[in-house]
Amino acid sequence: MSTPSTDTVRIKHLIRGSHAMERSAQATARLLRVVGAWGQGAELELTVGVIRARRNDVSFTIKGVAPNGWVEDLKWALEDVAELQRVSTPEAPAPRYVAELRPSRDFSPLPAIQDPDDGAGLDAAVAEFVRQREVRERTPWPEPRFADLADLLGFNVAPAKDRLDLVLRYRISAAASIEEDMAGQAVIASWDPSRGDPHEYVGTPVRLRALIGSHLGPLPGRVEAVLRQWASFLDLVTLGDDDAIRAWSGGPLDLAGHAVPRGFAMGCVRLPAAGGRPFPGMRAAEPPLPVIPLDPVPAKPRDGIRLGRAVTADGSSTDVLLSPTDLRQHMYVQGGSGSGKTTLEAALATGLLDADCSFTFLDGGEGALDMILDRIPAAHADKVRVVRHGDPSLNAPVNLLAAPPDKLERMVEPHWV
Repeated sequence: MSTPSTDTVRIKHLIRGSHAMERSAQATARLLRVVGAWGQGAELELTVGVIRARRNDVSFTIKGVAPNGWVEDLKWALEDVAELQRVSTPEAPAPRYVAELRPSRDFSPLPAIQDPDDGAGLDAAVAEFVRQREVRERTPWPEPRFADLADLLGFNVAPAKDRLDLVLRYRISAAASIEEDMAGQAVIASWDPSRGDPHEYVGTPVRLRALIGSHLGPLPGRVEAVLRQWASFLDLVTLGDDDAIRAWSGGPLDLAGHAVPRGFAMGCVRLPAAGGRPFPGMRAAEPPLPVIPLDPVPAKPRDGIRLGRAVTADGSSTDVLLSPTDLRQHMYVQGGSGSGKTTLEAALATGLLDADCSFTFLDGGEGALDMILDRIPAAHADKVRVVRHGDPSLNAPVNLLAAPPDKLERMVEPHWV
């Protein structure tokens, strides 16, 4: 019987933006650093794919001892790719077919040479030890690549006859100090110098099991083909039934002995990110407008028009003032629908009236004039003259382009700007 998990957050929606794969890689790197700082008592269970309701989803569940502020840690790690929300969901059963992503090379310690009873046996044991060492030295460490998770999760939104209902599960926790040392020594001892600094690849090792499964059937070749694009020298190993259940639903203690270098973890762990095209089976939203501090804060004009408030670099706030003389220059107000362009224009108009300045406002039909009229104080009502051009039902229908060319030229040049 499944039990509810209260220590779970899920992706509410993705945040659309440019350079989706780069943002995904940056979020993954942050996530691995955060989990590595939590300690070995906490395991992050990251599930990506068809969790329920036959749609792609992403959930983060804490197993073991929940670290203080873990939800805020995850929000920080994924702030450029997704918005998260806390939920209570039952544990999903393990898929019927499960495979594990592993490096082609074995970086566990070489087995010790057993001392056999006869000399021939000792020679054979030494030869096998040397052979295994040479195999490892010839097999490069997996190199992470930029590859889009959408290519894999797209199989989940294919037509029914081609749908695979894939689900990825990453079980991640901090590595013990001895595991970090062993992983570092294994990489440095067999590193190809042409690839640069091995310490960057080692990074901060984490314990990791990278699993992929499906309830519908064995994983087809196209799944392995996509996965091999994630990193070089990557193998997909099918797990037996008992191993699959233990691997899928264990706890933090089960991850002991599964420490991997940061470079390998970056090649396996993938987070969704929405770019210029929709991400398969997941909703995306535009990013929130960033708050840009006003720095430096300019001197306040003598009779400034107040447009609003702004945050300064030290976290305080100040009035945003515009001198009426500044409006003699060209100004362009740009923004998407609902961003506040009309509200700004209304603030400028009422501010000019308060400063006893005259102006002409031309409304393109977006409702700005009505907003200004609603905001004008009664004391300024006698200063306002409204002419609604082009409406025959009103008393001043005017069409500038209907005048003869000679009169139009005289009317436009002296009197209109």
